[in-house]
This record gives sequence, structure tokens and C-alpha cells, in this order.
Amino acid sequence: VGRACKVTDTMPGICRTSSDCEPLIDGYIKSGVLTLNDVPSCGLGAWGEIFCCPTKPCCDNSTITSVSTSSTTSTKAPMTSGRVDVPTFGSGDRPAVAACKKIRERKQQRSGNQLVIHIVGGYPVDPGVYPHMAAIGYITFGTDFRCGGSLIASRFVLTAAHCVNTDANTPAFVRLGAVNIENPDHSYQDIV
Repeated sequence: VGRACKVTDTMPGICRTSSDCEPLIDGYIKSGVLTLNDVPSCGLGAWGEIFCCPTKPCCDNSTITSVSTSSTTSTKAPMTSGRVDVPTFGSGDRPAVAACKKIRERKQQRSGNQLVIHIVGGYPVDPGVYPHMAAIGYITFGTDFRCGGSLIASRFVLTAAHCVNTDANTPAFVRLGAVNIENPDHSYQDIV
């Protein structure tokens, strides 16, 4: 996060989490400048995928037009440093907080304009190439595989902390030897 990248050959970017990137990307998608598939990935972070996000909002002209009785002029918006008093909206929220709430509301109403998690640098492999891979199984209203892991010893599977340290249900079993965890053939083994 925070590393320089390129969204396109002519558009500089910065690596950000999907939640930080979506508000910036939204304008580019709505204007047709980019599609979701155009947004490159920077890799994976602690909480999910990191995307190469544009450094500036879409279609921002960054000028302020002021009108006087004698003439109209355009000037660059002054750069300010430090904290300034910012007006609040009717809800009492600062503009940034109000904008975030509005984005969340729009995000809940729409579907299809959310960044999609990609497999980073992945490529297809033949069955059996990674025999140490494990699927972590949870029992909810049926079997659910939410995490993976790696068999590191005869009795130990290494996985991410968020897979086991959760208030929701805990892992119930580990599936080994399955090429397709949803439709396994006879060679898999579930270990409780």
C-alpha cells in the first residue's frame, strides 16, 4: 500500500486497498475511461487484494471559477497545509464522512461496479502438482470452504490467522487430496 504504480501507460497510480480505491475508480468507470478489468492488481495485503488506483479523481479540472462585476477569471485552487475548519453538512458530518456514507449507500444499492478480487500471478497446473494444499472446511448450513492452507507436518496445517481466529464458526475439518473441493473424486481425505 502506498507504492507507485501505473493504472495505464499514461495514468499514474498508487497501490491502495479496494475500499480506498473504489471511490476514486467509480468516476472513471461511470465516465467510460476505465472498466473494472482495466484496474491492475498490486498484490495481496493483510486484509485483501491491493489495487493500482488512480492518483486523482476522474474528470477533475482542479480550477475554481470566480465571478466579479468586471470580469471572469479562472485560478488554481490554493494548496493548503495543516488543519482547516471545514463546514459540516445537515447531518453534522464533515464532508469526507458524508461522502463516505453516500458512497456506501450507493454501493449497497448497485451491484456490478465493485472491484473483483483476482488471483495474482496465477496459472493453471496439473492435478497433483501441489499435494500439500489443504482446504479448510466449515459447517454452517452445509459444507463451506472459506480458507486454504498447507500441510507442513503430518499433523499440522498452516493457514492464515483470520481463518481460525474468528467470532463466527471455527473450522470443522481439513480436506486433503482433492483437486476440486466442491466435487471431489474418491482420492480425497477429510481429517477432523
